[in-house]
This record gives sequence, structure tokens and C-alpha cells, in this order.
Amino acid sequence: MIHFYIRTIILTIVIQIISTGPTITPTIKQQQQQSCNMIKADKCASDVFVFGHSNITLPENLQQVETHCKSRFQALRCVQSYIRDCLTLFPKQVVSLLIKGAANNAKQQCKIDRQEFVERSKCYRKNREGLGQCMKKLINELSQAEKQSDKVPLTCCVLKSYRDCSIKILQSDSEQCKPDDTKYFMKMVEGNAADVFELVCRNNRKIERPKDAKGDTICLPQERQAKSIDNEKGSLSLLPSYIKIFTE
Repeated sequence: MIHFYIRTIILTIVIQIISTGPTITPTIKQQQQQSCNMIKADKCASDVFVFGHSNITLPENLQQVETHCKSRFQALRCVQSYIRDCLTLFPKQVVSLLIKGAANNAKQQCKIDRQEFVERSKCYRKNREGLGQCMKKLINELSQAEKQSDKVPLTCCVLKSYRDCSIKILQSDSEQCKPDDTKYFMKMVEGNAADVFELVCRNNRKIERPKDAKGDTICLPQERQAKSIDNEKGSLSLLPSYIKIFTE
């Protein structure tokens, strides 16, 4: 009810702005339409949320950090432009929380602690494929969660499951990944969605979910898990599902 009330107020304000504001020229409209390309924004977002994508290699030296960070900040600007130009006020506020964590991660690793980033990345590179499977599962399950009536509780479960999956991968490699390395990368994972998770999942943390034979939480029933395979050629990042789950 509160959510509906907030959206109603926001919609009223937007209508007033549109009705009283200046006329947008066709050129500006065309520019906005060109920038509002979800496929492009999705690709940019996959380059922003670098941790967990098996096709992204983290830098091995400071020279590679320069190239990596240039690409990463360019992708970040791309996503921020999409949020600014293509989303209405309420979606913009929610999705901005997601990008805030990724932006903070990029700033920390690219401008403050570059040398530590290089050293810690040894652990990541060794386990890139396993972590990539965790991310792939997360994106697939979010694409199914967005279609369900209980999408927010499901999303909270899926996010926690992804976190547990990543921790298990890192902790299983005690040779390359020291405890401090695991903490470093888990901070990176949680930073990507911490604000959103805290905002929407605080009331869903105690919901009990069944476990599989390995003790992993089952968020989606089997028939929904099977459907998630259909997303193999779908979203590249969390962005499309986040927009649908938290703003529709």
C-alpha cells in the first residue's frame, strides 16, 4: 500500500513536469532513444560487475590495471547514462543503489588500492570458471524470479544462494585463496548489491527454503529451475532482471 502510494505521488509529479515543462526537440528525443538500448546497457553492466563473469580476466600487473579500469569506468558511464536517460524516477532510485556498490568497488580497486587489487586477483583468476558458474546461475534464476508473483522473496533467496556459492568456491582453494582473499572478494560481491539487499530483503531473511542433497538452498522449484536454462542466451548481467523485479 505504501509502495503504491509512493508511486502515485511520483507519477503525479512526473505528469505535472511533462505538462508544464518545455517541449523536447526531435533531435533530443532521437538521442535519448538511441541511448535507451537495453541490450547495450546489459553488455555494459556485465563489464561493470566484473566479479563472477568467467569471460573477464582481472589484471596481473599495474599496466593491465590501467587498461582494465579504463574499460570498467567506460562501462560504468554507459550504465549510468541508461539509468539517467531511460528510467523514470522510482526505478532510477532503486537501480542507482545497485550501481552505487559497483562504482564504489571500481573506485577502491582502480584509484585507491591498485597494488592490492593485483595481488588479490591471483585467487580470482585461479577460480574464475567456478565463480563464473555461480554468476551464471544467479542471472538465470533472477530471469525466472522476475516472472513470479513472489519475485522479491525469491530474489532475496537467489542473492543469498549466489553469495554462498561464491564463498564455497573460494574457501575450497586454500592453496591459492587465503582467508583475507576470500574476505576481499566477498566484500566485492556484497558491495555490488548490499544496499538493494538491505532495502528489500530485511523482512525475508527468515523465510525457510528446502535444501538439496549437497545442503545448498533451493530457491526455485524444480520446474522453475528447468525453465531458467532458457536464459542461456538471455541477459548478460543482473541489470535487466533488477529493473523488472524491483520497479514493476
